Amino acid sequence: FPNQEINGLTLAAVGRKTKLDHIQVSYAGDDSYEFFGGTVDTKYMIAYGGIDDDFDTDNGYSGRNQFLLGKRFRQVADQSTSQTFESDNDASGSRNEPLTRAVYSNVTAIGAVADTSWTPGSGDNNQYNRLFGSAAMIRRNSRISILNSVFAGFPAAVEFGGPNPGFSADAASRDSLQLRNNTYIGIKANWRN
Repeated sequence: FPNQEINGLTLAAVGRKTKLDHIQVSYAGDDSYEFFGGTVDTKYMIAYGGIDDDFDTDNGYSGRNQFLLGKRFRQVADQSTSQTFESDNDASGSRNEPLTRAVYSNVTAIGAVADTSWTPGSGDNNQYNRLFGSAAMIRRNSRISILNSVFAGFPAAVEFGGPNPGFSADAASRDSLQLRNNTYIGIKANWRN
């Protein structure tokens, strides 16, 4: 139901001494993984067929994550839009510390758009759910970094949004957040604002 989210795996203020690896979340009713603060590192995580975002970070989460896979289905998306990454500092987009500074590397994300000629909708086999967003939604003053990753089949590559969208976009221009050595294949648009 709206605003009654059930994530596949919710991590609230989990610390770096916790070991999380070789985990798969399938068909989550909301985000596959959501990190509310904390510093836990992850490896070898799979998000398969979730409704909302594959990897959602906020409230100062600053862990390191690598060797991840996200797989989406063309008609399965959430009312709030669905991405591989959704990242916020906090709900108001403040500059409150600690800032969300998660680092993701070596990610493969397979989106819902099998061909760039596909259109949003639900009637034909060559349409994807209109509620699919960008491969990465970076908003509300987040400082997430995504490195050495591959994104295929999304309506757009990266979106800076939410209240104060310029905070994250400015951080990218100053290298306070980094989008480096990523490959975008079959993406319909580069950026969304």
